[in-house]
Amino acid sequence: MSATIYHADRLSLDYPAEFHAIQSVLGGHGIPYLPIPGTRDVWCRDYLPVPAATGDLVQFVYWPRYLRAKEFAHQITTPGCYRDLPFVGSVRESVIILDGGAVEICGKTGIVTERVFEDNYWYDREELTQKLKATLALNTLIVIPVEPGDVTGHVDGVVRFITDQSVIMNDYAKLGGRSAAYGREVLRALRAQGIVDCHLLPYAPNNRRGREGMPEASGCYINFLKAGELILLPQFGLQADRQALDACRDIFAGCVIEPVDCRELAKAGGVLNCVSWTNTKEAHHG
Repeated sequence: MSATIYHADRLSLDYPAEFHAIQSVLGGHGIPYLPIPGTRDVWCRDYLPVPAATGDLVQFVYWPRYLRAKEFAHQITTPGCYRDLPFVGSVRESVIILDGGAVEICGKTGIVTERVFEDNYWYDREELTQKLKATLALNTLIVIPVEPGDVTGHVDGVVRFITDQSVIMNDYAKLGGRSAAYGREVLRALRAQGIVDCHLLPYAPNNRRGREGMPEASGCYINFLKAGELILLPQFGLQADRQALDACRDIFAGCVIEPVDCRELAKAGGVLNCVSWTNTKEAHHG
């Protein structure tokens, strides 16, 4: 059986169409899909534990700067939301501030953005780098710049691992200007750490602000959900939808690719990886 995928209990209330679509796809592939109770927003990837390279679960401090203003503070979900769930005994705590969407890990290699150093400014850069590597059992930690205009400082809207030696990332070059320059910076950071196999996925941002002022995530296909050999690929009613679907079927040739309409969810600033969390202890020991 595949590892359980969890979602915030708010997802079915706030975005019922997306919830039922995800539930249907996962259920059709025999993947359990369970709620996290008592959540305050749908972005459970960010406030649930981060899986280390060993499969152990690390609870970082969830204190995102984009929710610290008084009018947004009520949205911050605390780790107490999973106190009654089976994996709670496998979680260890860290004092480092880090959102779950702000780190990607494959094998012994991880990717973060510069945001982690800004949020934990009291640490020396090298000291924090070594702490992160030790906490997450990494040999290599790649640091990329924050995408221009992204208030979250997340990685999972920019680049994802295919293997620990290859990645898939947004095709910034076709956007030109500042975005193209940013894409080149990300590629340089990856290649400096030996990641030279970089595949491109269409990227079609609309540069609009959505609910509560967050940048919309329409056109952000890179925020797909991967569950074993199954990939749920967000769709937005755009011309680029078909291009993204074809690209994923080519790049992930051994996977089943299932499209999921995410138009409403994207207006709030995230899509499928953002609203999902995998119990990696099951994945390692199941």
